[in-house]
Formats: sequence, structure tokens, C-alpha cells
Amino acid sequence: MRAHDVTIITMRTFAEYLSAEQIEAIASVLPAVFAEAFDAARGEKRPQAVETSLEAFEEQLVARAEVGHKTAGDVARAVARVLRTTLVEEKAQIKLELPHELDKLLESDESEALKKPAAAPT
Repeated sequence: MRAHDVTIITMRTFAEYLSAEQIEAIASVLPAVFAEAFDAARGEKRPQAVETSLEAFEEQLVARAEVGHKTAGDVARAVARVLRTTLVEEKAQIKLELPHELDKLLESDESEALKKPAAAPT
């Protein structure tokens, strides 16, 4: 149950930064239980995504979901990737366009591994 709650909170937080077109496209392909996470943001009708830093976004998740920073980052990355994949799999006429800073959440695991320093041999 906790994972479900954190996922919904993360989706709601993403919705606060997406354009109206993105919100509608995503909500239209998600199961109702997840699409409802986008309901509050639907009324705002933003023509463009709202920019935010990745750090500020993760801080919101830490506070709202009452999770640690690592969990907030992991959940944000997982939810962003699921949203992108869902739009592709459902053949939506739109691709996921996150605010510029949040695009980092969609980087491949391989590119992330290249950025991390190698562990010291033991």
C-alpha cells in the first residue's frame, strides 16, 4: 500500500509541472486509479511545462511522501520511465516532455553508470 501511495504522490507532483496537453495525454492512457493523480492539475490548463530543478522536485517528494532522498529519486525516476513507456505502448500521439531539469530522470541506467566513479577494488 505504501508503494502505491508514494507512486500517486509522485504522479501528482509531476502533474504540477506538465503542460495541459501532457496531462491529458497521460491521464487518457493510464488506469483510472493512476489517472486520478492528474485530476487536480487538469484545471490549470498550462500551455507549457513549468521549469523546476531536479533537486527542488525531489525535495517536494521527500516532504510530501515522507521518504528519504534516495527513495524520492528512485521513485521519481521509475515513475517518469513508466509514464514514458506507457505513452509509447499505448501509441499515444504525444511523447513525454518533462521540464528540462526533470529530463535527467529519463536518462538510461547505462549513461548513469558512466557518470558514477568506479568503486575501489577490495
